[in-house]
Amino acid sequence: MDIYVHITLDESPALMKSLDCLCECLRDVINPAGVTVAETPKETATAAPAKTPAPAPAKKEAAKPAADLDKLTEDEIMKIRKLVPAFLHKSPDNKQKLKTWLEENHVKACKVTNVTRPLLPAILELLGGE
Repeated sequence: MDIYVHITLDESPALMKSLDCLCECLRDVINPAGVTVAETPKETATAAPAKTPAPAPAKKEAAKPAADLDKLTEDEIMKIRKLVPAFLHKSPDNKQKLKTWLEENHVKACKVTNVTRPLLPAILELLGGE
């Protein structure tokens, strides 16, 4: 399935960041596993079918611990979720501050639940947590 979107707008930095976040969201929705699908070449009637070797078992478990080190635990995510509403109600400008912080730190899809472990102390400081 191909989806083509053509947008013609000015190239302001805020707009470009927003479009970048939109593209990341669309990529995640369309292809959540991050797997790229290569187009299969069209076979001609004269071409002999190619023999494909049996795929070797992938060692995904070795890669998982490295990816899990950056992910937050459910308790940490819940802590952030509790701090965000209180932070937003303190001042009308806080919503923009939080959005700007997420964009500057390249948080995936600009969501506080996608904050990685290295950014945890910084977002807690911003939100007024520990």
